[in-house]
Amino acid sequence: MRRGVLLWLVLIAAYATTLGVDAGPQERYSVAEAHRLLTAASLAEDSSLELSDEYAARDWARFSDRPLIPTAPRVDGRLVEPQGLGFALLIAPAYALGGPLAVEALGAALLALAFVLAAALARRLVPDPWATRAALVGGLSPPALAGATTIAPAPAAAALL
Repeated sequence: MRRGVLLWLVLIAAYATTLGVDAGPQERYSVAEAHRLLTAASLAEDSSLELSDEYAARDWARFSDRPLIPTAPRVDGRLVEPQGLGFALLIAPAYALGGPLAVEALGAALLALAFVLAAALARRLVPDPWATRAALVGGLSPPALAGATTIAPAPAAAALL
């Protein structure tokens, strides 16, 4: 138990250094991240997946310097984008508490948890310190560091797996 907490804290500290890193030279979030944040904002602010009012109010400007174009056509006068309900429901409370930065921190915490769970699983196959060290090396790898604070379902999926 102690090893798991220590591993989680080390990974969270490493992932915290990537909080706020820009997606590109001119934008804070990628287009896909902006769509996910817009859906989470809609859920957090008006408890609705319908995004017509968010696009009309240009709420996407909080996440992107370039205009965000809807990714789905209107159906029966409603605009519901295909990002999915599950991930939006997961990140909406974090968004309501602290905005996009809290969503990034949630992703980092979930990815760190995924590596802690992987170490626990690895301990069934190999003895420590090999299991913990393997999870630490994987968790500190460049792809893990880069993906820890992206606003995507991958960290949550990794923790579920």
